[in-house]
Amino acid sequence: MTQIREIVDVDATSKILASWRGVFTATRRESVVFSRRRKDRRATKQMHGIACVLLLTITRSAVALARTRAVLFQTNFDLRRASGALRDFPRAFSNWGVAEWKQFGLPPLRLSVQSAQPDGEDSAGGARIIYYEGDRGLEESGGIEFVAVQTARDLLQPWGSPGVIMRPLPGGGGKPHEDVMFAQLLRECNGGLLSQCGTPLPRPFLVNPATRSTLGRIAGACAYDKTVRKRY
Repeated sequence: MTQIREIVDVDATSKILASWRGVFTATRRESVVFSRRRKDRRATKQMHGIACVLLLTITRSAVALARTRAVLFQTNFDLRRASGALRDFPRAFSNWGVAEWKQFGLPPLRLSVQSAQPDGEDSAGGARIIYYEGDRGLEESGGIEFVAVQTARDLLQPWGSPGVIMRPLPGGGGKPHEDVMFAQLLRECNGGLLSQCGTPLPRPFLVNPATRSTLGRIAGACAYDKTVRKRY
């Protein structure tokens, strides 16, 4: 009887140990699965964070490109010479009055022209346009800059190329007149003084054909008649 009891006790003990072993193994498996899930959630959160940062960076870059217009040139671009040409460039429209702006369906624009100094190794400077408003035209209301830079970008060439950019001053810019100014800048880059500074990359879609045609008529009239009386 004693031997039978010992055998029964050993068998029961074995079953208990096996049961506990099974519980331990199951618990360990659940722990491993839980740990893996935590790691997966952390990895997912990290990926979401990286995606958000990339999206924010791309959005900021797109906004910057939208606010800054550029005329890109090939690598033979003479930066310093372009900077000097840009300082003279605003003369093409700085003296326009009611008659000229009316050709584009716009009211006259009060402005002054200043030099834009280099703001880093990438920039050679250019011209700054200051807008004025009010009855006496003495209150500044923003402005833009035309600057020659070593690295200009557009949507077709976001990695950059030498060129000329038109960018708003802090808190300014956004006037419809700037479409005309940029069209005039393209004229200068494709046949004026700026065309002597390098070879611009082809971007024929940047300007409305009607705006280009009107600028040509105004330039022709000014060349023909430089008095107050205008002929279009």
